[in-house]
Amino acid sequence: MEDKVERRGLKEWRLLPDTNGYRLPTEAEWEHACRAGTSTTFPFGDDVTLLDRYAVTATWKTDMGGKRLPNSAGLFDMMGNAIEWCEDWSGPYDDESKLIDPRGIAQGTMRVMRGGTYFDPAEICTSGARNRCGPWGRGYYNGFRVARTVRL
Repeated sequence: MEDKVERRGLKEWRLLPDTNGYRLPTEAEWEHACRAGTSTTFPFGDDVTLLDRYAVTATWKTDMGGKRLPNSAGLFDMMGNAIEWCEDWSGPYDDESKLIDPRGIAQGTMRVMRGGTYFDPAEICTSGARNRCGPWGRGYYNGFRVARTVRL
């Protein structure tokens, strides 16, 4: 379950991590899902010429989801088309050499966004590229995918 807090005159959702339910993925969860077990630039390898088979990028409009190939985990549209919100606040990692499922900073002004948009070039639509936006930000190129927490 999530709770609303007021910020800049707008209602904003706050994660309650110990509850069951649907939520935005953390940045680490998003990247894990995108990479699908790979450590390459893209989930399909390092060959940028294959990107248009998997993502809508460097164009002037979005396209219907699911029209490109999925990654090896069966997930569609992890890159390009609409950039996706993550739960984490944007900030530097403490020690990048020791990252295993990191959580973002405790509070901030910008949320992490991942995956790139339909108008972004290939270098913005990689498995590891990070972006950010204030939680009040709205745009026709912003999207999200849900994660689910299940406590047994």
